[in-house]
Amino acid sequence: MTGLADLKKGAAWEYRMHRALFASGWYVRPNVDLRERVAGSPQTMAEVDLLGLSFDAGLNARLLVGECKDRKGSTKEADRVIWLLGLGELLGVDELLFAKPSIASATVHFAGSTSVALHDEAAVLRIEAALAAPLLAGTFDPAVREDHVRPAVDRTVLGDSRLREAYDWIHNASWYEEPLARLRRLPGYFRLVTSESSGSTREVLMIEGLLAVLACGLQVAGQLRRHAPQVGRALASEGLASGAASASALREIGARADEYYRDVFERLTEATGGARIMIDVPRLADNIAPPPRWADGFFSFAESLGGRPEAATDVLRFAELELFESFAGRDPEQALRTYVRGDHGWLATALASAGGFCQRYWSIEDALLQRLAAGTPIRSKNSAADMPAADTDRATMPATDAPEASDKDGTTSSDESLASRQASLLDE
Repeated sequence: MTGLADLKKGAAWEYRMHRALFASGWYVRPNVDLRERVAGSPQTMAEVDLLGLSFDAGLNARLLVGECKDRKGSTKEADRVIWLLGLGELLGVDELLFAKPSIASATVHFAGSTSVALHDEAAVLRIEAALAAPLLAGTFDPAVREDHVRPAVDRTVLGDSRLREAYDWIHNASWYEEPLARLRRLPGYFRLVTSESSGSTREVLMIEGLLAVLACGLQVAGQLRRHAPQVGRALASEGLASGAASASALREIGARADEYYRDVFERLTEATGGARIMIDVPRLADNIAPPPRWADGFFSFAESLGGRPEAATDVLRFAELELFESFAGRDPEQALRTYVRGDHGWLATALASAGGFCQRYWSIEDALLQRLAAGTPIRSKNSAADMPAADTDRATMPATDAPEASDKDGTTSSDESLASRQASLLDE
């Protein structure tokens, strides 16, 4: 199995920084490409070594970009600091980080006049010293990423160009895309994955999709909290209905078309000298750019997901370890105890609810979603036969700690099973 000692120095340093940021409370995505199509040809503008996401108490998303270098000497250190400043402006990043085992004092002095934070070997060692076993887990474990995930999404394995484009999007551009625009594409992504992929490739793509659903849910929950409930949902519905133009602009165009055709009918009747004929013609303005039918269901899911803002970032961190550790055939419990201090019962229900939403509202059928909805251990079918069974305490946690949603009559259930609570949440 691949370990840090098996990697080149630069790659090992990136894994260590990934772990340090994760242990510090961030949800971290490694090696995110910034892609832009120029004259129909995809070009990589830059690669973000580490992209961090977290949420504050108001469910405002915070974005971090980290650049990792391992070369000796101070060559291009200031250049990387300036590069980060430009990238931060482009992506609207909240925090910038330059990480190098040894950083020149001149660079430290220069960075002090900017918003770029610095991390060196000493800072990483302090974080690592506080960690308990396992020291490596999820995608900051080379044994998971190099031995299991990377082979499953190799371009030769993906084959179909549509799958390659789907993986490029879900792993890269979707993480710095506006959440409602991202959400509109997710149903099509899941349908493509379930129809065109299989085996470990399908499982990795499903995991990436579930993480995207959770991230969108948290970001949308933050948007809804900034307005009165009805106003927030109306604005979010408008965003989901938008396409080439805003939904309101499209409806205004439809209203003008309605007036035009009404005038055509009036003049045609006058020209023929016939009696007026009453016809029922649906108005374009009433039928153009409607939000998807699942919009209200997603808003209810998002509001429930955001019901405990202090646990928002841990929703993604928990899902990362639970899903990728299980995919690698390992029991995720110890990694979860080491890196996620939140309420594991509530977090497990949040993850299961994301899978239940995909099943119920988007009609996505997949073995991983079924295991999540049933509250059963989700370890991959490729797991080692002697792997100990998962702790079932998380599937039977107190109902008062689980995400809840009001029933249609305004009441809530507090003593039903995990599966029943998910169904109640998604019935909204």
